[in-house]
Amino acid sequence: VLVFGLVFVVSGLAFKLGVVPFHMWIPDVYQGAPTAVTLMIAGAPKLAAFAITIRLLVEGMLPLAPDWQQMLMVLAVASLFVGNLAAIAQTNVKRMLAFSTISQMGFVLLGLMSGVVHGHVDAATVEAAYSASMFYVVTYMLTTLAAFGVILLLTREGFESEEISDMAGLNQRSPLYAGVMAVCLLSLAGLPPLVGFYAKL
Repeated sequence: VLVFGLVFVVSGLAFKLGVVPFHMWIPDVYQGAPTAVTLMIAGAPKLAAFAITIRLLVEGMLPLAPDWQQMLMVLAVASLFVGNLAAIAQTNVKRMLAFSTISQMGFVLLGLMSGVVHGHVDAATVEAAYSASMFYVVTYMLTTLAAFGVILLLTREGFESEEISDMAGLNQRSPLYAGVMAVCLLSLAGLPPLVGFYAKL
């Protein structure tokens, strides 16, 4: 009965984190909402969802780790697979970043599911795994906020920037915005020496 209840707890947390298969609200909300609202949705709520996940699963239900880690494993692999494949097909920048978010949350779950090994709780392993996940969430949040910030600033200056094709010639119009956007996207992709690479590592 306890494990049955745990399924519903993990499902609720997965919905808040926006991982597969509870992910379909993210692309629609990110694309449909004004950029300023998307900026708020993409940032602090993900950090808050991570915090409540730590409080509930790690602090509250660590003895059940072998059970909830298996659930997180399925969610993580599905999120990485669906998030990355779906992002390739997108033409809308905000929708692409939404599917990127789904993929990034998959990486966060990888850290969360690796704290307890074979049911053995080791303080050093637990600290390394969960602090790595927290580092990932913080780097994701800052990078995504910067990317959406560039879209917002471009819109305020009168440049349409909803579609990826709208970014054509951005370096000529605004080298600073183009540079910031490039760094953000390369960091989200995990290219060294940017912070996204160290988060994934």
